[in-house]
Amino acid sequence: MTDPAAQQREVQGRHPELAQILGEAVGQVQAIAQVYGLQVGSDGPLRVPVVLEAIAGSVQRTFGRAITVDPSSPGLQRLVFPETEAIPIALTLNELLTNAVKHGQGLPVRCSVQAVEEGALITITNTGRLRPGFSLAQFPGGVSGLGLVRALLPRRSAQLALEQQGDQVMAFVTLHPPSVRIE
Repeated sequence: MTDPAAQQREVQGRHPELAQILGEAVGQVQAIAQVYGLQVGSDGPLRVPVVLEAIAGSVQRTFGRAITVDPSSPGLQRLVFPETEAIPIALTLNELLTNAVKHGQGLPVRCSVQAVEEGALITITNTGRLRPGFSLAQFPGGVSGLGLVRALLPRRSAQLALEQQGDQVMAFVTLHPPSVRIE
């Protein structure tokens, strides 16, 4: 049986123009696999910090770049993803972490999660700059990048914001029920 990573490298070697597209697709599949693996091994709903750490670990292994996850907020272990929401949110986090690594100037990426009201606030921070005039509205729903994120996030229970704060780009994902719930 051939190693999938070796197959990917072989295709990328023969067709370097496909490298970015293949890399994004592989990352998306790995995010789904992470959630599926967590679901199979769990005795109940998926806990927010566990999913976040699994996705961050997958992106870190893919790019060989440090991602620090700080799930230090009290009450986080009570926050869970309903099964129907886990994969779209995992894909969203995968894409945002991948963007942070790609545009993070080679520096570590930080990720934190906080319990807020009945939900969660996930913050991803990297060194970098948003282009002048940046707006999320410029990215229609699509199959890759921020378009994918906008298409996947449940409109009624999740918000996404990207902000420039000094030399840091910060992505904020706010989740409310039914995208996340307190158990």
